[in-house]
Amino acid sequence: MFGRGHSMQQEHFNHSGGMDDKHYQMMLQLSLGMLASCYMISMFNYLFFQARLENRGNNAQESSEQQMEREAAQEGKK
Repeated sequence: MFGRGHSMQQEHFNHSGGMDDKHYQMMLQLSLGMLASCYMISMFNYLFFQARLENRGNNAQESSEQQMEREAAQEGKK
């Protein structure tokens, strides 16, 4: 009886093994797809925020230059 149960477990294991191959391929494709999409999103965010930071840096430089010009103009008025 114990031996028969063991053989049934073995058959079940082999059967689920075939299912696991398909499941494994599906999970592999799913995880690779998720990884690729996360990579693309992170690259987009990196490039987008890099461009925004560069624009913000340029705007900050312009505003500081304008501020210096205003201060110079105010000193000239005095």
